[in-house]
Amino acid sequence: MIQDSANVQPPYVGPQFPIWPPTECVVQVSAAAVAGQSPPTYPANLCQFDSTTLTFRPREQVYLTEANGATLNVGSRYLAVLMSAFQNLPLLVCACCNPPISGSVGSSASGGGH
Repeated sequence: MIQDSANVQPPYVGPQFPIWPPTECVVQVSAAAVAGQSPPTYPANLCQFDSTTLTFRPREQVYLTEANGATLNVGSRYLAVLMSAFQNLPLLVCACCNPPISGSVGSSASGGGH
């Protein structure tokens, strides 16, 4: 595997695998879970905040899984971090204690169902 990043932090001075910070993203589940996957893995989209309409809009396709295997609701938005890759797309993971994120700023988050 080609190493395309250099980590110059001691004690690992020299070529290393890239270190990505655990940046939280808003992800919206777009369809039911992929059959045969455990824990359940859902097709989803990264969401971008639109400051003109104060809503989130779906962007890049990703997959989303829940850390404890809980069921996620299609159409709901969750906070997630990059974990790996699945079927050549990024795989993000969320935690069950993150409630779905409401569609606009200022409105309360709806109940999770997970």
